[in-house]
Amino acid sequence: MRKALAFWALLLLAGMTLNGCQKIEARMELKRGNSLYKDEQYKDALEAFLKGLELDPEATFAWRSVGLCNLALFRPGKKTQENIDFANRAIEAFTLYLKDFPEAPKILEYIVNLYFAAERLDEGIAYLKQFSIDHPLDNTVHLHMVSLMTKAGKIPDALEWANTHEGSSQ
Repeated sequence: MRKALAFWALLLLAGMTLNGCQKIEARMELKRGNSLYKDEQYKDALEAFLKGLELDPEATFAWRSVGLCNLALFRPGKKTQENIDFANRAIEAFTLYLKDFPEAPKILEYIVNLYFAAERLDEGIAYLKQFSIDHPLDNTVHLHMVSLMTKAGKIPDALEWANTHEGSSQ
C-alpha cells in the first residue's frame, strides 16, 4: 500500500513539475513575442504568442497580443485570403480576450474597426447586438452600433437604435 501511495505521490509531483516547466516555457515564448512585436516582426511574434498559449492555455491575456499581431498584419481593402485570415484571426483573438477581460479598454473598438475595415458590416452589427445583450452595462457598444449601421446604409435602423438606446452611451 505504501509503495502504491509513494508511486502516486511521485507521479503527481512529476506532473506538477512538468506543468510548472511548461508555464515557464510559455512565459518565455510570450516574452519573446513581446520583443518581436516591438521590433515590428509581427509574423514571428504571432508564432511566439500562439506557442505560448499552446504551452499554457490559461495565459488568456496573450489573446490580446495575438489580436494585435493579426491587426498589424491586416491591410484594409486588400482582398487576398491571407489578409482576410488576418482580419478573422484578429477578431477571434480579441473576442477570446474579451471573454476573460470584458472591461478591457479599446478591444471592442478594435473589433468594430476590423469589421468596418474588412467590409463585414452586417457581421459587425450582429456581433454588437449579441455583445449588447451579453454586456448590457457597456455603453460604448451603442455608438459603435450606430456607426456600423450608418456605414452599412441602414439609416432607419441606426436612428431606431439611437432612439431606443438614447442616453445609454453617455
